[in-house]
Amino acid sequence: MLPPFRPALLAFDLDGTLIPDQDKNLNVETSALLAELRTLDLKLAVITGRDGLSDRVREEACLHAEAANNGGTIRIGDEIIHTEKLAPEDLDLLLNHGLDGGEIVISGEGGYAVPENSAAPREWMEKHGVTYLGSWLELCPTGDALRP
Repeated sequence: MLPPFRPALLAFDLDGTLIPDQDKNLNVETSALLAELRTLDLKLAVITGRDGLSDRVREEACLHAEAANNGGTIRIGDEIIHTEKLAPEDLDLLLNHGLDGGEIVISGEGGYAVPENSAAPREWMEKHGVTYLGSWLELCPTGDALRP
């Protein structure tokens, strides 16, 4: 039974909530529960730190909205309505950071790139369906493509 008030939107985290941590797709039970919620005319959304959802998950979940990249990309239906981009000075700060043991992984819809001799968790990324594109140097010997 629904409460006397009606929520406008139900938003869910993705990893570890709708999708098990070591997987990249919705399981049958989750798909069925989301379908049941949709029969109640509730709008559904996902909020994730991922770059975005796969087309398969987006179709299975029948989402009204999606906030990816920790809110850096917002999609309503099939339309991206907001995208945050790094300002040149912020990108310089990131690329020239001096954190001991820190590492920057640049990722996007096509895959991810890392510095030379990276310790990035390649096996974990591939397990989660993220394609390794190469090192920054292999992809862009001059470094120009890393700048807006």
